[in-house]
Amino acid sequence: DLLASKERETLHIEVKGSSIELPANVNVMLTPNEYAVSKKSKTKYRICIVINALENPEIFEFIWDKQRQSWFCEQSLSCLKIKESIAANLFIINCQ
Repeated sequence: DLLASKERETLHIEVKGSSIELPANVNVMLTPNEYAVSKKSKTKYRICIVINALENPEIFEFIWDKQRQSWFCEQSLSCLKIKESIAANLFIINCQ
C-alpha cells in the first residue's frame, strides 16, 4: 500500500481495514504478492490493521519480532496468527 522512506531506509507498509469493532473478531487477507513480500522483507515491512474503520478507527501496527518469531503490536500486546493458504488470513490475538 505505502512506502515510507527516510534517508537510505524504506519501509513497506501494508494497510488493511475492517468495520469490525473487536480485534479478536477481525480477519484480513493479504494477497499472494503482499504475503510473499512480508515474508521476504520482514524487518522492512509493517502490517497495519484498522478496526472499527467506519465509526471510531483504531490502528494496530504489527512489526516483525524476531524473538517471538511473530508479527507483534506493542500498543495492544497482540500478535498475528497466520493461516496460510494461497494468500494469508491474519487474526489479531493476545500473545501474553
